[in-house]
Amino acid sequence: MADSALYYPYIDVPETGALNAVLLYWDQLGAIVPRVVSPSSFTRELVAEGLVSPIAPRDYVSLYDGDFLEGFVDVLDRLPVQSAPLAPIFVHVDKGPSQLWAILDERGLVTRSPTDRRAWRGGSGWLCVEGRAGALYLAYLASWLSMLPEIAMEPITDQRQLFEAMGGAAAASLLRVDAARAGILEGVLPSSAGHLPARELASFKEQHANLLLLFRRKVEELVIDCAREHDDTLRRRLVDASGDDLKDAADEVRRRLSVFRSGGGLLRTVRSARCFRELVAQWPAWLLTNLRSRRAPG
Repeated sequence: MADSALYYPYIDVPETGALNAVLLYWDQLGAIVPRVVSPSSFTRELVAEGLVSPIAPRDYVSLYDGDFLEGFVDVLDRLPVQSAPLAPIFVHVDKGPSQLWAILDERGLVTRSPTDRRAWRGGSGWLCVEGRAGALYLAYLASWLSMLPEIAMEPITDQRQLFEAMGGAAAASLLRVDAARAGILEGVLPSSAGHLPARELASFKEQHANLLLLFRRKVEELVIDCAREHDDTLRRRLVDASGDDLKDAADEVRRRLSVFRSGGGLLRTVRSARCFRELVAQWPAWLLTNLRSRRAPG
């Protein structure tokens, strides 16, 4: 059972109202960020506070080039043939090895960019991939990375159609799990964190790590039970019933978050070692001198 999640398809974490609830629920949120790309200031802030962990895909893909390519070609070969290609999407070249782009190019799945150039051969660092193949690859990359022992995260997305792009039993299972989790949390953790600043959210998570861990464990057990049910109607009933089982645990999370936001967590945040050091760094020199003189012997 993963304690962290890997977000895709975008490099930057979406700045939405529901994001704080996602960050509150998971220990950490991974983001697939090529080393040569500088993410948005918002994503960098989350990284600085330890809420988001950037994952450079080539660091891992390069270790398993053969297996990685073979696995993708296998799912690509099983992609149903359609008469017309879908609108292309842009993918950064460092999200995959050069051999991958060559394979897609040979199959005519790397389309011409708006400037009528093969984007992956240009200096921009982005390539233009046929829509279904691009969605399939982004879903495959996230799923493959998340299963590596050194990453061990649950793949999540706000673009659910990308899960569907993979097709097959594995994707269907991921869809059921994702839908069950979303359905359960929607009722018991409705953006409880509001718009809590990144630093305060990180502080709350640090102070209440055990509470959040127990809550997540309980949710994930219910998610697995619900996802095992293939009948949509019965699964929805199980999801609805799960809300009652989680009510007390969710109420406790909300209660502590409310106390923290109303000021109960502010003093504890200031007392934390990191914040204390930052506070001292901002004090005027005369105050530090005065404090030292008071502590001097004599």
